[in-house]
Amino acid sequence: RLRAISCALLEPGVFESAAPSIYWQSKSVPAELDSIDAFVSHSWHDDPMDTWTSLQEWRADFVALKGREPRVWLDRCCILEPTADLLSLPIFLAGCQQLLILAGPTYLHRLWCVVELFVFEQMQSASSMDRASAGTLNSLITLRTLPGCNLAEFEYFDVGSAACFYPADKERLLTCIETACGSTGEFNTRARLLLRRLREQHAAAQLVPAAAPVKIAGVSIRVLPLAHAEAPDKAAAPRATARHCGHWTGGRWCLLGLVAVLMVIYGVL
Repeated sequence: RLRAISCALLEPGVFESAAPSIYWQSKSVPAELDSIDAFVSHSWHDDPMDTWTSLQEWRADFVALKGREPRVWLDRCCILEPTADLLSLPIFLAGCQQLLILAGPTYLHRLWCVVELFVFEQMQSASSMDRASAGTLNSLITLRTLPGCNLAEFEYFDVGSAACFYPADKERLLTCIETACGSTGEFNTRARLLLRRLREQHAAAQLVPAAAPVKIAGVSIRVLPLAHAEAPDKAAAPRATARHCGHWTGGRWCLLGLVAVLMVIYGVL
């Protein structure tokens, strides 16, 4: 069920609606685990053109570093059967080299953005994530901010403030998180630690001198110098090996538990 799409095939209209689209689905292709460069995490309630521009900025940095187009998992293109595919969310995240967060004003207030962050965090070893070097963290998660994104909110993240279209879905998810973590407060503590480090990473990136802009898909983009672009980190290698060996647990939680969370949300269990 894992699929990917080349960024070269994307157009600004892909972010205009969350509605299923045969047009966009037909552009994605089956993919193997660890063959996808990034899982794109974004909020459909943020400005679509801002989201598009942010993705293109990341794409330009990637092309400058790797010399090829990135392949990504993007929900509108890669979800063919919503209920069945969303149950596979942990596998989809595991099949991607990193989590690309395109954070706008509503990112931390949307249920599925929280779910993606929750699932990704649980696939990592809690102790390893806490001790990860800056280079290792860069290889795992990339944060791009959209206009209006308030990074100060990262310090006060509260899963209880996340909303979704169906209120019952939110209640089920919060119940599952409380059961898995002991409390939503425990989850908030872990999430805030990760978000704080991402905020620091983002602040450090802003200190890098801007390079001359280039154009990709008609958008003028600043490309980060190669010396700063996210390069592979030797410290990341043991994590990748551990993940292949099934080391996807985080503290008291496990991958099967995460699948069960999604199954409960969709009434399968």
